[in-house]
Amino acid sequence: MSSGGRRGRGAVHPWQTRRVVSWYYEGALLRHLSAGQRKADVLAIIDYLCAAGKQQSIFFLWRPLLRDPNDDMVAEVAVASGASAIVTHNLRDFEAVVRFGVQVLPPAQFLLQLPKR
Repeated sequence: MSSGGRRGRGAVHPWQTRRVVSWYYEGALLRHLSAGQRKADVLAIIDYLCAAGKQQSIFFLWRPLLRDPNDDMVAEVAVASGASAIVTHNLRDFEAVVRFGVQVLPPAQFLLQLPKR
């Protein structure tokens, strides 16, 4: 995100954050479609997550925090929103987030921790 998206003490407007984060994940998911997965399904999931998710302003700019600068916004949103975990296959690049009390879990481990119905 360019500095033009920031106002005040480093705050990022929630609609900008949601748009950037959704574009980031949409792109990642579409790049890794496997057999039987459809673009329309990915877009429906992203739309649902944007509608159901909580908008979160970012006021903490620790950049650079992570090795990949594109991951910094994910870390900032997780910490600012009080998330208990970031779920990713990219465990190594998110190691620094643990110092803020956010777990970094692979998807399979996260799913195993969900309450059973």
